[in-house]
Amino acid sequence: MDAFAQAGAAAGVTIGDVRFAWNGPLRLDKVIIDRPDTGRVRIERAEVRWDLSGGRDPRAHVRGFDLRGIRMQRGPLVMELSETSFDVLSWEVRDGMERLRLRQVPSGGEFEAKWRTRSGAPDVGLVLKHLDLASARVRWSMRSCCVLCRSPSQTGWSCSGS
Repeated sequence: MDAFAQAGAAAGVTIGDVRFAWNGPLRLDKVIIDRPDTGRVRIERAEVRWDLSGGRDPRAHVRGFDLRGIRMQRGPLVMELSETSFDVLSWEVRDGMERLRLRQVPSGGEFEAKWRTRSGAPDVGLVLKHLDLASARVRWSMRSCCVLCRSPSQTGWSCSGS
């Protein structure tokens, strides 16, 4: 299990505990990503769904992620989400960049992230499309300020306060 922690550390990720089972998901507890170019993300528990088919690259075996206790922070902006699940659409490394595309279950929204796999200038990208964030809590400087509004015709944020 040290191999998972070492691989995570190389990417700026700290993993508190790793539990592997041949007949179930890989369980990662207290996952923290703390980077100056992206901010801080803490996940209390990440269950990585996987199977044996896929080839030599470990990424090819990953089928999805079930996340619980998510907290993202950049400066005074904080977003918390109790849980969400994603299926992996694609995960590849090419031209020094890693790209991960996920589909949220059951909403069908998409999450796409890219980051540099080699040293050099930071290059991080994130695209969110139609994600269900109805249960998300958003705060600015420790004050609740935003609530996600959903209607059949639109989704948006309603923010109040100074």
